[in-house]
Amino acid sequence: MTTTHTPGPWRVTGPNIRAGDALVAVAENLWADMVCSEEEKTANARLIAAAPDLLAAAIDALETFERRFPDSPTAHDLRAAIAKATGA
Repeated sequence: MTTTHTPGPWRVTGPNIRAGDALVAVAENLWADMVCSEEEKTANARLIAAAPDLLAAAIDALETFERRFPDSPTAHDLRAAIAKATGA
C-alpha cells in the first residue's frame, strides 16, 4: 500500500509537527471558538506526530490478522482505521 502523506518520522516542536525541516501540521487552531490548553495542544501534536508510525503499525498488524483471523472485529477495525487515514 502506498500513501501520499509526508514521509515520517514526524516530530513535535511546540504545537508544530515537522518532518525534517518541513512543517507538516500545527496542533493549534487560532480561529477556533474553543481555546485549547497548552497541555491539550501538546497532546494533540504528539498524536499527530505519531500518525505515520501508527499507520505503518496498523498496516503490518492487518497483514497478520488477515492471514490468521480475516473476519475478526480487530481486522475490521484495522481496515477502517487504515481507510480513514489514507482516504480509501
